[in-house]
Amino acid sequence: MKVILLHVIYIAATFTNGVNNNVKNSISKRILAIALPSMGSSMIMILYNTVDLMWIGRFGKEAVASVTLAVSFYNMNYILNEIFGVASMVLLTRRWGEGNHEEFQRIGRQIAFYKFLSGLLLLLVTYPLSKDILLWMGSGKVTIDAAVAYYKWRALFLPFDFLLGTMSTVYRSIGDTKTLFLINTIWGSANVVLDPIFMFTFHMGVVGSALASGICETAAMFHGFIWAKKKWNIWVLKVEKPQLSLLKKIFKIGTPSLLDALNWDVSRLIIVKIFSYIGVTATAVFGVYSRVLDISWMIAFAIEGAITTLVGQSLGEKNKEKALTVFKEGLKISMLIGAAIAAFIFTFAHPIAVLFAKEKDFLEASAEFLRYASFGFLFMPFMNVSYGTLIGGGRTIDMLMISSIGIWAYKIPLLFITAHFTSNLNLLGVVYASFIVFSGMLGLYIVKKEKWLHVEV
Repeated sequence: MKVILLHVIYIAATFTNGVNNNVKNSISKRILAIALPSMGSSMIMILYNTVDLMWIGRFGKEAVASVTLAVSFYNMNYILNEIFGVASMVLLTRRWGEGNHEEFQRIGRQIAFYKFLSGLLLLLVTYPLSKDILLWMGSGKVTIDAAVAYYKWRALFLPFDFLLGTMSTVYRSIGDTKTLFLINTIWGSANVVLDPIFMFTFHMGVVGSALASGICETAAMFHGFIWAKKKWNIWVLKVEKPQLSLLKKIFKIGTPSLLDALNWDVSRLIIVKIFSYIGVTATAVFGVYSRVLDISWMIAFAIEGAITTLVGQSLGEKNKEKALTVFKEGLKISMLIGAAIAAFIFTFAHPIAVLFAKEKDFLEASAEFLRYASFGFLFMPFMNVSYGTLIGGGRTIDMLMISSIGIWAYKIPLLFITAHFTSNLNLLGVVYASFIVFSGMLGLYIVKKEKWLHVEV
């Protein structure tokens, strides 16, 4: 562990030498100014999801199971969104950095048009198939009537939900995450209020939750675009003639992002299968770890988004030195965040486990697993810094390389071998943590090759 930490400190010191302190301090403040509101938005989402599940839980475990199925199916639609989401971030940050706001607006309109059509297509395809798909997902053990009703009401808003993503990308590309945080807070709060009104006052049950979410997300989308018009004179909700040259560029940048998302989604299913091979306790322990990982990932993702914005804008300005400084300062900030997260999880592993586990064996196993896996959280932001830098530079193919090598050549084989020969949960925790270390260091190595500084988009 000491050797790894010394190596990381050496890399960070190498990266951060030779940059004017005033410039570094300015960029560090800018990274935090973008990242902190993004963290706030993530916390709002966590709060909303928790309260939403609390309301649904009043209808019983069958309702929770049904909505879990429906939401899992609904979230699969976002895989298609990956093609446009990352590509739009790359293109829009470059144009904003160039100061070409007219082109920024034109690209935003094109992407909004394509995303609306994608959402509409998914609605038309999945709506009639929802019952059969949810029946398969429920394995005949979960009553799907409520799940089908929830999904159908939720799917009606798919085109607008995709546009909501474009609205968020517009603000992130500009670097105005404070306004985005305010919008998310307003409509997240409205959603919390509307949930019980539709579910209990209007007697709509779990369908009321789907309707409340659809209405509030659509309202947030329109609200965001209107504020962007007032504040930045950017209006995206206007149909323009599609340009195939832009679409080709979107697919060139976005396809690796789609494959990267598939890497993570498919591997997660396999990992659940590996843990279930050991038994129910192991599977439940992985569920606790996954929940902690998801929350921690949201914090690291905020840094990733800030770095993507500032790297993209810097390269749009043709200022490669500034782009490098963004990466270096992001790396320093991520080291502090990673250390804080790792220390917190290691120190409070037992109290964290108590939130999810009641049985003594499950509780102790979860706490031990978190302690063994905690050192991986020290390196988790490194992977996000690498991702953010590569996305900002338009090198999404490198991002795909990191996940492909890390997942399929390292994590999955080692987890399988460990589970098959030892069934030791703590060793699995070490493997999972070492995967994060491996991927983070691989990301830093690829970034240091600096190919991302020379991509024209």
